Amino acid sequence: LPAAQSEVEQLRREAAQVRSEIDLARRSLSEVRRGAESAGEQLEATQARLQATQSELADGVAQLAAAREEAAAATRAAEGARRRADEYGRQARERRRELEALRRDVKEADALRAAREGDA
Repeated sequence: LPAAQSEVEQLRREAAQVRSEIDLARRSLSEVRRGAESAGEQLEATQARLQATQSELADGVAQLAAAREEAAAATRAAEGARRRADEYGRQARERRRELEALRRDVKEADALRAAREGDA
């Protein structure tokens, strides 16, 4: 009988130890679940930020492409304006030469008229 009681006590201690280990395992499992949920939430938040960043990046790329096109159009317009300015300058020089020729003609005509009037 004492041996049986001793064995019962031993089994009770072992049962208490097993219960304690089961409780610890349950708590650990609960913590693992909470940790997994937290990690999942963090992953979702990170994915959302990544998608927002990708969207912002795509917007930035589109804006850059639009700015490049605007710059190219402005460059073409500036080149056209420069060509027109060159042409206007050429025309102005040509008109100046024509004006100088007309002035010479007027001086010659005035000199001829003065000479005729002097002969008369």
